[in-house]
Amino acid sequence: MDKSQKKLTGAVLVQGGGIAGIQAALDLADSGFKVYLVERDAAIGGMMAHLDKTFPTGDCATCIVSPKLVECARNINIEIHTLSELVGLEGEPGNFKATVKVSPRYVDEAKCTACGQCTDVCPVNVPNEFDRDMGTRKAIAKLYAQATPNKFGILKTGHSPCKVACPANVNVQGYVQLIRKKEYLKAVNLIRERNPLSAICGRVCTHPCEAECTRNDIDSAVSIRLLKRFASDQEMNMVRSGELALPDEVNPPAGARKIAVVGAGPAGLTAAADLADRGYAVTVYEASSAAGGMLRWGIPAYRLPKDVLDYEVELIRRKGITFIYNTRIGIDISMDQLRRENEAVFLSVGAQSSRSLGVEGENKSGIGYGLDFLRQAGNKDSPLKVSGKVVVIGGGNVAVDVARSAMRLGADAVEMVSLEAHYEMPALPEEV
Repeated sequence: MDKSQKKLTGAVLVQGGGIAGIQAALDLADSGFKVYLVERDAAIGGMMAHLDKTFPTGDCATCIVSPKLVECARNINIEIHTLSELVGLEGEPGNFKATVKVSPRYVDEAKCTACGQCTDVCPVNVPNEFDRDMGTRKAIAKLYAQATPNKFGILKTGHSPCKVACPANVNVQGYVQLIRKKEYLKAVNLIRERNPLSAICGRVCTHPCEAECTRNDIDSAVSIRLLKRFASDQEMNMVRSGELALPDEVNPPAGARKIAVVGAGPAGLTAAADLADRGYAVTVYEASSAAGGMLRWGIPAYRLPKDVLDYEVELIRRKGITFIYNTRIGIDISMDQLRRENEAVFLSVGAQSSRSLGVEGENKSGIGYGLDFLRQAGNKDSPLKVSGKVVVIGGGNVAVDVARSAMRLGADAVEMVSLEAHYEMPALPEEV
């Protein structure tokens, strides 16, 4: 094809916002090209912005680079893209199509005035990579004082190990720092952005976050679960004392799309809360007389008090969620009816059956399954009575709960028979 017939874009992309990239962008812009300056950091300036002096004159690096930063930012032919990286290029000379990956700044650049007030209230301190990690900075900051563009951002290099380990992806380091600042309500609200059962998980969560805590490399993990419980209890105590009011009850928006949730266990409660927050009209169907599922019927009250469970269920209900109890799907209401009346149905019935050992005599009188025992032990309407010696087979949390409940219900002695050694038992170490 003749060069005169080619379609030229008249634009140039410069990858890299160091001093060389800045000068190239300025030269191209002065030549009449539209320039896209793409930089992977939160500001242009590159390594020169990190230096104190420049070779060979020993001049101040900032004094040399700053005029170039200002000139680049003010040039109408230069469009700066920070936190961006070229990841794909196709086409031919004069007519390339570039694919640029843009990472989030977590700050609205159009609204940021670089006032710095966000830094003043930010509770998180992190190593300052601009100072080779010798100092600290707030999590929300500018890359350096003269940063161009003059915008703040939450400069993340990844996710903390504790957050990655959390099944709910809760912002662990965030709420721990808020608790350190005694911002307990903010901490609980941050937890509930991902997990509406803050006080409950503060008591019975298996806390995989603590196993991944980097503090283990020094001494022992931060007590993340107990900190969650502490902050949640602060909120509950404020509500009970009248210092803090429960959130107002809300109704679903007019014309909200309907969704049915089957089962009011932890999965159903979480799904209902998340859907209500997104503007859906949610109805929860529960076979028993109260919400909670295994939280209510499978975990002893000494580990999870029922008033704590009721408190968080009430918070969820106030989001505009309707609970219908003593209703079994397929008996009291059909699945076809649920499908007709709702746009979607979320099934969260759980796995509530105990596992059989498959040995001779396990169905004889006096022998029962752990979950059945815990359900009966938690039923205040028909208190369970235990006497004599009790043998518990198993080494998990259910087995430990059964053993401890049996002692509380009057057993003379309890013996646990576990496949694993004491230090290998799958139950939580603190429960063992």
